[in-house]
Amino acid sequence: MNCLNCGAIVEDGMGFCTTCGAKIEAAQPMGQTVQPMGQPVYPTYDAQQMPGGPAFGQQMDPNFNQQMNYGGQTGYAQQPDAPKAPKAPMPKGLKMGLIIGIPSVIVLVILLAVLVPILTRAKLQGEYTYKDKKYDEEYRVVFDEGNYAIYYYDEDEDEEVIASAGTYEYDKKDKEIVMTNIEGDELEAEFDDKDNVVEIEGEDFDSTDKKKTLDLVVDEKYIEDLKDKVDKATADILANDEEAYEDAYWEDTYYFNSDDFDDPEDKFVEELVKALDYENDETLQTLLEDVGYNDSYVEIYVHVGYAPDDYDVDVYVYDYFCY
Repeated sequence: MNCLNCGAIVEDGMGFCTTCGAKIEAAQPMGQTVQPMGQPVYPTYDAQQMPGGPAFGQQMDPNFNQQMNYGGQTGYAQQPDAPKAPKAPMPKGLKMGLIIGIPSVIVLVILLAVLVPILTRAKLQGEYTYKDKKYDEEYRVVFDEGNYAIYYYDEDEDEEVIASAGTYEYDKKDKEIVMTNIEGDELEAEFDDKDNVVEIEGEDFDSTDKKKTLDLVVDEKYIEDLKDKVDKATADILANDEEAYEDAYWEDTYYFNSDDFDDPEDKFVEELVKALDYENDETLQTLLEDVGYNDSYVEIYVHVGYAPDDYDVDVYVYDYFCY
């Protein structure tokens, strides 16, 4: 026989369905009308046994098993899902913000991609150093608002001397530096603003102090003025100081550097030191400084002939980079 609740086959004599647990009614009495084969059988139920079902002895509504959800979960039919509430429209302010904001972000990203490499490029400023390990030499160059100076360190003398000085112009487009020394000679160099490296005469000078400034600022005009001062002082001394003229005459030719001016050997040199105000001119002291075999960067030349007005003067610049 079949369970009237779930339709499962139940062995005769069972009191409960082994599938759904429903109580099994006694077998149908003999003589009850049997539905023809092929027609559905609609069992009858006690109205008190199944709320909402047919009265006792009445046929079950063919749609009732759909209401009872036969073949699925037992119990009453499930209620259909409530319809979903429609999505609230996007506020106009938010929509407008997205319309404006997204393109703005894209533009900002593009600007940053273009500007950041430009803003992070180094400026040609401060101190750059090169060390020659083979010859154990060290050079440093300082760029300061259009003026430059290259210094050479003499380890044997433990002193530093100027190797080149003057003015410079930097072409940002071509990355070229034109350095003009105090004698008017030019030295070409290159600047890598990405790595902040200056190349001079094929050697790389690495940045060591961006804030370094020049204590010494000289240009071509300084040398011209110095030569005029030496010429005028020599003429006055030879014409007005007979002792100084005699000392100069016997010496014949002078090549002055710091050693000569720091410790004058005759009257002419003493008077020349005073006339040039050497003791108070720090720039001249630096330019004339004598360091080891490199001599000085600037040398003053004086030649005295057979008469006080027979003389010749000059200022020599020994630049180790501008040839």
